[in-house]
Amino acid sequence: MSAEAAPATDADRLAKLWDAYRAQEDELQEALARIQRLSAEVEGRGGEVAARERALSEKDALIASLRETIHDKDRRIAALEQVEQDVAALQAYKDRIAELEAALSREKERLAKLFLLYEELQRASR
Repeated sequence: MSAEAAPATDADRLAKLWDAYRAQEDELQEALARIQRLSAEVEGRGGEVAARERALSEKDALIASLRETIHDKDRRIAALEQVEQDVAALQAYKDRIAELEAALSREKERLAKLFLLYEELQRASR
């Protein structure tokens, strides 16, 4: 009985070891399949991340471009405001010149009248 029990026990042990091996092999295959799925997901997400980083980079470049445009517009506005101030100053000078020309014209008329009076007095005194 012990001789027959020993081979049966060895066969049972061998069957149990085989079953354990198959179970571990199945777990290994499942783990490898899971690793491949997770790797594919990570790669897919990596592509999404790269795409988002590219989009962010493009938007950063656009923002920088818009800031430069705003800076250029601000400089242009400042230059135009300076031109407006210069035009206002020039207009003030033109207004002052017109006032002086009007005063000069009045003074010429007054001097012409005085000269006529002087000539009449000169003729009368002769």
